[in-house]
Amino acid sequence: MGHSAGGYLALLAGAREPKLRAVVSFYGYGDILAVWATGASSHYLQKPLVPRTLADQLITGEVLTEASVQQRFGLYLYHRQQGTWVQEVTGLDPAWDLAELEALCPVEAVTAQYPPTLLLHGEQDNDVPCTESVRMAERLEHMGVAHTLITLPGEDHLFDMQKDKENVRHVLDKEIDFLRGHLL
Repeated sequence: MGHSAGGYLALLAGAREPKLRAVVSFYGYGDILAVWATGASSHYLQKPLVPRTLADQLITGEVLTEASVQQRFGLYLYHRQQGTWVQEVTGLDPAWDLAELEALCPVEAVTAQYPPTLLLHGEQDNDVPCTESVRMAERLEHMGVAHTLITLPGEDHLFDMQKDKENVRHVLDKEIDFLRGHLL
């Protein structure tokens, strides 16, 4: 289970770990070669531009998973504005390393043995387009894999942080039901 990049990793694990009993992806993505990932983000271009010098200063010896959100987000924002996020994360260039990057796309790796999957996505997600979960669901359907796609109208990225909202509580209940059905 994971959220955003963690959702991507959960989906990738589903393709690589045959013993998994279930996968849950909150606004994750199955295709790192899609335009949303390889091009400059129109959403993030509306924010103040992060200069390269600042982005370079954000790369330190400190482990980023333990760094503040502000530290991590500045670097992410820079690369999403530049359309270089995939290259920065993978060290691969979509123009030259297509085969290696395709191997990192869960949507390309789905087989009939893929574990049952729950996909949860806000329809107004400005970071990872909801179409990423829709496309993953279509691929799972095509391969005959048990899955559930739940989209939330009007909700953005990180929708599940708003636990006081009835529609979010409902989705979290569905997640628990899914996990009980596949893990117990």
